[in-house]
Amino acid sequence: RHCPPSPLSTNIVKHLNTAGSFSIWQDCINSLNAPGYELHAFIFLCGLASPLMEFTNVNGITVSAMGSGGSGKTGALYSAMSIWGKPDELVIDSGTENGKVQRMVNLKNLPFGMDEQSNTSPKDVSELLYKVSAGRSKLRMMASTNSERTQEYITNLICIVTTNQSFRDKAFMF
Repeated sequence: RHCPPSPLSTNIVKHLNTAGSFSIWQDCINSLNAPGYELHAFIFLCGLASPLMEFTNVNGITVSAMGSGGSGKTGALYSAMSIWGKPDELVIDSGTENGKVQRMVNLKNLPFGMDEQSNTSPKDVSELLYKVSAGRSKLRMMASTNSERTQEYITNLICIVTTNQSFRDKAFMF
């Protein structure tokens, strides 16, 4: 029977599908088993582990792949996101902070990937890290009445970020 997605997740669901050759994908992932690719493999495994966060008492964690350009950070992030669908559509590289948090909420337990976040301000980094660990967006009011909006979801996921600058240092700056 047809079961349409929630209106909140419609924009995510269209990117969650299979394409390409499974054997080629397997060969690419198996290449992470080579010496020197341990951190890349860890990022990939975070993509597999994210749905398991639901069975812990942790709402979310952030893993930051930090390094110089050309070190394979984006490739590692794409490997983690390719488990679930189209990585180029699932990964965020820019957007408003509210848009990023809404994407996180819509993913629920799937990994939340953000590429090249070096230019993110210390304040935005701090707030994003808190919202990932809290597993929800900010409290909002309803426009028509003087009451709170219902919080639709609590997330339990792994947020994977690539950056050339330390997210930890930026959060401490704020």
